Amino acid sequence: MGLPGSGGVPSMLAVARWGLNPTTAGNPLGDCFRGTIYTVRGDGTGLRKLASDSTNMCGVGWPSVSPDGRTIAFATGADGDIYLIGSDGRNKRRLVTGSYPTWSPDGRRIAYSAAVAVPLAEGKVYGGYALFVVGADGRRVRRLSRHGIAPDWSPDGKTIASWGCQAAPQGLCLLNAGGIYQRVLSRHGGTPSWSPDGKKIAYLSGPQYGVGIHVINADGSKPRLLPTPVFYKNWDCKLAWSPDGKWIAYTSGGMAGDSGEISLSSLDGHHIKKLPTIAAQNGCGVNWQTTRRTIHG
Repeated sequence: MGLPGSGGVPSMLAVARWGLNPTTAGNPLGDCFRGTIYTVRGDGTGLRKLASDSTNMCGVGWPSVSPDGRTIAFATGADGDIYLIGSDGRNKRRLVTGSYPTWSPDGRRIAYSAAVAVPLAEGKVYGGYALFVVGADGRRVRRLSRHGIAPDWSPDGKTIASWGCQAAPQGLCLLNAGGIYQRVLSRHGGTPSWSPDGKKIAYLSGPQYGVGIHVINADGSKPRLLPTPVFYKNWDCKLAWSPDGKWIAYTSGGMAGDSGEISLSSLDGHHIKKLPTIAAQNGCGVNWQTTRRTIHG
C-alpha cells in the first residue's frame, strides 16, 4: 500500500508532542507536560514547529486543522485555553477557555469541551465537562450539552460525535449540531473521529494500559477492534483519518519512556507505517487536514 494521499492535493497533519515539564515537579495536580505543536506532511516530510509551552503552562495539545488548512486550533491543558495559530506559525491568538477543539466542516465554528459545575442533590456539586460551540472569531459561544468531551463534527456538519453524554458518561454518543441527543453507539469509547465519507467513526476504548483503536459504522453496526498496538494510558488521544479514508493516524505508545511515534494504520490494521520525522514521547494528539471538506454556503 502506498503513502496516503488526497487526489494529488498536499495534505498536512498537526501533531502534539509532549515531554515532562520539570518546572511542575511536586504539582499537587500531578505531572504536567510541556507540549509543542508541529505540522508535517502526510508522508512525514516538511516538519514545522508552530507553538510550544511557556514554563507556566501545563501542556499544549489536541490540535485541529481548519478545513482550508490555514489555521490550527489547539488547547493548553485540560482546563486551560484554546488558541488559534496560522499554519505558517504566525498570528497566534486566544479564542476561548476549553479543550479538545474541532472545526466545523464550513470552517465557521469550533466545537470544544469545557469544565462545568453540575449541581447534585443535597447541595453537592460535580465537576464535569460539557460541549460548547464558538464562532471562529471567538463570538457566539453556545452550550450544546450537559455532558461530553472531545467532540468531532461529521463531514456533512449535521452531527457531532462525543466521548460521553448524559445517557452514557463514558460512551460514544451522537448529537445533532443543535445539541439534541440522538443515540449511544458504544457504552465505552473515547475521542471519536469521523471518516471522510461520514460512514464510519474511529475511537479509542479498552482497559487502562491496553487501549486500542476501534472502528464502528455511523449507524452503530459492525464495531471492531483493529489489531494495532497502541497501548495508550488513557482514552484522550486524538485519532485522525487520512483524506482518502484509507489510513488512521495515531501516536503509538504514550507510556513513560516510550518513543510515541506517529504511525499510520490501514483499516484492517495489518499495514502499519511510521512517520520517523517526529516522536511524541509521553504525549498524544494528531489531526489531519481533511481536504475532502468544502466550504458550504
